[in-house]
Amino acid sequence: MGDARAGALGAARVAAIVVPTTGQRGQATGALIAELDLDKLSTFLDATSTHEGVSLSVLSPELEVLASTTPAGPLVGPMVGAAREAAELIRLRDGVGEWRAENGTRYLAGAAGLTQARWMVVAATPTRVAYGPAAARFRANLFGLC
Repeated sequence: MGDARAGALGAARVAAIVVPTTGQRGQATGALIAELDLDKLSTFLDATSTHEGVSLSVLSPELEVLASTTPAGPLVGPMVGAAREAAELIRLRDGVGEWRAENGTRYLAGAAGLTQARWMVVAATPTRVAYGPAAARFRANLFGLC
């Protein structure tokens, strides 16, 4: 899988996908090349069922947002790239990180690298959304003890 570029058939942003083809004995016989329309991938991600407040983004190794849910998705790449606390998350392309964005909002994010591509998928949510239900339940339990 490649990085974003203009498509040969008119799409504004695509990524090339190259899949090797093999013969009956496993020998290389050629390659199948296709273009993945990244704007359509973003539309697909928007239709994906996620919890309220969760944004999904597909990032290149250079932390360019290739596709994302809206509206928060495009913020994830620069946010992850700028957060010192996210360095380990990015280096490993796997794990969970928490940090404060430039606007003061704290985020919790999980990242996973794709096995057959250099891309990384990041799911991020404000910590108040992630921790809110547990905090409310904890307060209710404490109130019940009084």
